Amino acid sequence: MNRKGAALFYFILAFFPAAGPAGCSPAAKSLSYVSAGNILEFETFLVNLKQSDRLLKADIRVVLSPDASPLISQAARFALRDQIIDIFGANSHEDIQRPEVKLRLKREIQQAVTAQMGDGKVKHVYFVGFVSVKDSFSCD
Repeated sequence: MNRKGAALFYFILAFFPAAGPAGCSPAAKSLSYVSAGNILEFETFLVNLKQSDRLLKADIRVVLSPDASPLISQAARFALRDQIIDIFGANSHEDIQRPEVKLRLKREIQQAVTAQMGDGKVKHVYFVGFVSVKDSFSCD
């Protein structure tokens, strides 16, 4: 999906949530909507997990404050990807299965992005894809 398609997708999700009974789901009432322009997207991460023959495949979206721009330099984006790969790679397959570890990973990623962009710029980190797969490249 290209950037324009992704932006349209997020716009549609933000302004046309799935309706539940009585026209609005409880989850939709509690959401605060952001424009697609305030989302920092990364290419899919594929990371070797510690002490494992498994890989983590993760897709991340970082919601930024309205005054923050998702346009960062290519060097900054590479540095963030490197940090995030290190964050994921320091965990085992068993670690990432636990909900409390997933929350810790989000916090660590948020701290890394905040260090790059400044305090108050990062609102939330979402895992929009998060799956551990068997490493099919291994020689075993």
